[in-house]
Amino acid sequence: MSDDDVDDEFERLTAGLSSDLEVPLEDTSELESKRTSIGMVLAPVNDAAALGALLKLAGIDADVVKTDPWAAVWIPLDPADALVDEELLLLTGQRPIPDAVDRVAKVVSTFTPYGAVALVSWLAEDESFESGIAGNITAKRYVDGEPEETLESGILINQLDDIAEDLLLGRATPSDFPDDGSGWKKFFRRPGRRP
Repeated sequence: MSDDDVDDEFERLTAGLSSDLEVPLEDTSELESKRTSIGMVLAPVNDAAALGALLKLAGIDADVVKTDPWAAVWIPLDPADALVDEELLLLTGQRPIPDAVDRVAKVVSTFTPYGAVALVSWLAEDESFESGIAGNITAKRYVDGEPEETLESGILINQLDDIAEDLLLGRATPSDFPDDGSGWKKFFRRPGRRP
């Protein structure tokens, strides 16, 4: 078959097709719904109720969960709010801590002389991975209300207990862990009433 024959055959096959065919755009709503961003601030505090009460006094209403050996402040993030400028990511190699997590980490780091550690996970469901979840985690240390060095998140993740890991990876929320009565909501009571 010559080149002219191929061109003629192509014209014959495409003659009935409209040049302004509407091609449906790929529905990305399902993809977007599979993206999650979670912030967590770890504090070397043994009493989650006390940490929750201090945060409440500082004007921060957040879920605090007892992990071993820390207390973890859980901060769900809107993935749109946690988007990162890809050019910045290429230049620095690090994702910045979102404002909501940064604010909590600064406050929590003033409560102890050891500071606090902020972690943020950017997750997406991915069938090609065994766990079904892929993503990035960033970790940064805070002391006296100021951010310090970025930490190696992989090493830090290996030190987390199952509760903190499940919270950070979106496998659980604070409501999945039973309240043993030490929650900050029970920390306060009306004057003159006994617990």
